[in-house]
Amino acid sequence: MKNFLLTLVLLVSANSYAQIIITNDTIICGSFNDTLYALSSDPSGITADDGHGPIVDIGFTFNFYGAAHTQLVISGNGYITFDLFQANQYSPWSINAPIPNPGNLPENAIMGPWHDLNPGVGGSIVYGVVGVAPNRKFIVTWCGVPMYSCTNLLHTSQVVLYEGSDKIEMFIENKPLCASWNSGDGIHGLVDATSTNFDIVDDPVLLAPRNMGLQWTAVNEGWEFIPNNPATSYTINSIVYVPIIAGPTTWTDANGNILGTGPSLPVNVSTTTTYFASMSGSCSFGSLVDSVQITVPACFNLALSSVSASCFGDDGSITVTPDTLLPLWDITFSDTTGSVLIGGVVLNYSGTSFTFSNLFPGTYIVNVSSGISTTEDTIVVGQIQNLLTYQGEIQESNCLDEDGVITITPDQQYINYPWDISLANIIGDTLQNINQLNTSFFEFSNMVTGEYIVSILDSAGCLFIDTLDLNPIPNPLVMQTNVSHVSCYGLSDGEIGVFLDNGLLPYTFYINGLENLNPPPYDSLFTGLSEGVYIITVADSDSCGLTETIYIDAPQFPLQVLSSNSVVICDTSLGGSAYAY
Repeated sequence: MKNFLLTLVLLVSANSYAQIIITNDTIICGSFNDTLYALSSDPSGITADDGHGPIVDIGFTFNFYGAAHTQLVISGNGYITFDLFQANQYSPWSINAPIPNPGNLPENAIMGPWHDLNPGVGGSIVYGVVGVAPNRKFIVTWCGVPMYSCTNLLHTSQVVLYEGSDKIEMFIENKPLCASWNSGDGIHGLVDATSTNFDIVDDPVLLAPRNMGLQWTAVNEGWEFIPNNPATSYTINSIVYVPIIAGPTTWTDANGNILGTGPSLPVNVSTTTTYFASMSGSCSFGSLVDSVQITVPACFNLALSSVSASCFGDDGSITVTPDTLLPLWDITFSDTTGSVLIGGVVLNYSGTSFTFSNLFPGTYIVNVSSGISTTEDTIVVGQIQNLLTYQGEIQESNCLDEDGVITITPDQQYINYPWDISLANIIGDTLQNINQLNTSFFEFSNMVTGEYIVSILDSAGCLFIDTLDLNPIPNPLVMQTNVSHVSCYGLSDGEIGVFLDNGLLPYTFYINGLENLNPPPYDSLFTGLSEGVYIITVADSDSCGLTETIYIDAPQFPLQVLSSNSVVICDTSLGGSAYAY
C-alpha cells in the first residue's frame, strides 16, 4: 500500500532554471526514502584562452547527426565537440571561412555560438547532468566570459542535450558584439564530423544565417534543434528564453549543517524535514538558496475487499473501509492507467464503508482523502472459474438419411437453470437456438451427417462450446455384377445382372439414372444393351446405396468365315460375298 498526502505543486519544469531544486514539496505517510534532485554544475577546468577542456562523460548516450556519443569536449570559445582528439588541445578562435569548412575546426560540433572568448581573464565554464533516466539532461554553461579584445563585454550562454529525444536547446542571455576583433564574427548552429551536414540559425532580426560575415547580437534568446529522420539535418525553432543559472550546489539542513554537494541528495526521513540547496557562481547572481519540505503526518489505511465477477463478467464489487473513523471522506476510483471510472468520484461521504458494484474483472485503484490526508491502494476483482461442460451423445444416421440424433446433457453440478442451447454448422451459421430450458437434457433430431458446433449458456452467464461429429452408419451393402457383352457386330444383346446383399429390402436398381421397373427378381437384370458405358446404381430401403460403372463391349466389324461350301454371315443380312484376308 502506498500512503501519501497531497503534493504541493512546486514543480519546476526541465527548463525552468529560476529555481535550484527540481523535486516537489511532498507530503507522505509513513516515511520518505528517495532522492532529492537539484541543478548543479562542475568546473570544466578551462581557465586559459583558446583551449579545449578534458574529455567529459555525458552520462547517457546522445545521438548527433545519427552518430552515438557518450563523451564530449568543451571549448573555451563557446562550442562543444564530439571529436575526443581535441581534448586539452588548442581551440581555434579565428573565423576565416563560413561553416561548413571541411578539414578545419570546429567539426562534429555544437556552436552556441562559436566566437573568440577569453576565460583566462574572467567568468567560468561549467557543466552538469540533471534529472533521472531516461529523461536526463547534460548542460554546459559559459558564465559571464569576457569577449577577447573587448573584455568589458561579457558573454553568457547555455547548451542543453536531452536524453532519449536527442534534442538540443541553446539559451543566450547575452551575446555582445566585439566588432573590432575577428571581424565581429560568431557562428551559431551545428556541423557534423565531416562538414557534410550542417544547420545554421537564421538571425530573426537581420534575416540572414548567423555564419561568417554577419555581425549579430542576442539577448535572452532560446533555440531548439530537433533531429529529423533521416538524421542528416535538424529542425530549428525559436523557443521561450529561460533564465540561466549554473554553479555547484550545496545541500544543508535547517541548522546549516552540510548534508552533501552536487545534483542529488539521498534522504530517508520519517518526520517532517526541510532541506536547503544553495548555489553560488557568476551565473547564479551572487548566491541562490532554495528549499524543499518533506511533510510526514499521521495517516490512515484502507481495508479493501472484493467479490469476484460471475461468468457474465460485469457483476463484481469492491468495498472500501478506512481503518479510522473519518467524519467526511472523498473517494476516487480509477483503473491502472489512472483514468477515473464512470461513477468513480464520491465526495463528502460520511458512512463507514462504500461499495462499487457492476465491475468487470481487473485491477483497480482506490484513493481516499480526508482533509489533507490521502491513502491509496490497489485491489483485484477476479472472476469465478467457468466449470460448465456437457456430455454429447450421438445416434448415427443411416447412410444418406436424415435420422441422426444429438443429445446434449449439461453437467448438473455446474449448470444454473434456465439454460440456452444453440446448434450451428461448422462455419458458424446458426441452425437452431432454444432458450430458457429447464430440462436436464435436450435432443436434436432428424440430423444429417456432418460436423456441428453446440453451445450452452446458463443463467450465470457461463458458456461452454464444443464440436460434435455426426457420422453415418457404414454402408452395409455388398454388390456383385455379371456382364454379357454384345455377341456380334451391330447387335444389342448385352446384359448386366446385379446381385445385392446385406441391405434392407426392397431394393431399387437404376441404369444411367433410370429405374428398372420390372418386378423382382427381373428388376436386377438389364438386357438389350448395346456397346457403351453404363452407370449402375442400387439403393436399399435404408437410404444406403452403391454405384458401379460398367462397359459393354462388342465386335468392331462383321465376322465372316470362308469355306468350300458356303458363306456364314453373322450380321443377320440375307446375302453377301465371301472374301479372304
